[in-house]
Amino acid sequence: MIPNLPTHWTVVAISSPSPTSLQICRWEGSKTLKPVTLKNSQIQACYTIIAAIIAENSAILKQTPTTRDERKKWWDDRRAVDLKLQNALINMQNACFGSYTTLITPLAETLILIPEKGLEYLPWESLPVLQNKRVTRMPSVDSVKIQLQVEMPKFVTRGYYLVDPEDKATALFFKQHFQNRPNWEGTSDATPERSHFIKALTQYDLFIWAGHDAGQKYLPKAELEQQVEKISAISLLLGCNTVAHMVPTYLGKHSPQVIGTLWEVTNVDMNRYAKRFTELYDTQDVLASVRLARAACLLKYLNGASVVVYGLPAE
Repeated sequence: MIPNLPTHWTVVAISSPSPTSLQICRWEGSKTLKPVTLKNSQIQACYTIIAAIIAENSAILKQTPTTRDERKKWWDDRRAVDLKLQNALINMQNACFGSYTTLITPLAETLILIPEKGLEYLPWESLPVLQNKRVTRMPSVDSVKIQLQVEMPKFVTRGYYLVDPEDKATALFFKQHFQNRPNWEGTSDATPERSHFIKALTQYDLFIWAGHDAGQKYLPKAELEQQVEKISAISLLLGCNTVAHMVPTYLGKHSPQVIGTLWEVTNVDMNRYAKRFTELYDTQDVLASVRLARAACLLKYLNGASVVVYGLPAE
């Protein structure tokens, strides 16, 4: 049982007892349902294929095309891998759940997903059955119980953005699209200082980092842990692999919700994502905005599916 779990929230914990099985533990409001184990010889193969696609994406991103033909091939290759990931997710849903997809879908409004370590890199939210659902993640059932005791923010009034100045295209994009937006402050063409990060995380309601990784070059993880007692901002960390690198640290500092990436992404799509997210968030909540903003990406799976959110929904 998860005390005080709202009746319109469903919690689903996913684990893999063996390479050929998947165990689903499910909580619906005050109900704890009996764990269900699904078996299929192709489950591990689906995980392996998706891991290989993510590795292929990383290899392509290391290329530096210079000629027109090289750039065309680079884009053709990325579109092909994007389609490959889309198809792999369809196959993964069929292998893992078959006709039992109701095991992973929310009973009412919201799904809180808890993939065990080793399954976190998989973009569960982009399975066909979940693409139109409000999905967030939490690290564990205990973290859900603890977070339910914390008062969540009701709305966002002020946002702050920081951009890695080494990424000149992103700096220009944010200057064009965010500099004159009401209730937004930030810097896009100067080197971020530690004080900028601390101010953004503790004095604002919504924080966007756009650049390499999660900005550890400018505010190292150890200094964040020492100098920030509590993160008050809903945080978008739109560099590469930020779920693994920094999301646990932000959650540990009580950030209400943290949006991060599961693997390597590209700046053009992340800029488009940030712009669309903030537009949607004027009228939608975080989970709806995270989901709908994926459609703004040119590569909706290689980049869009990489973006996930951790933290309980704000009511």
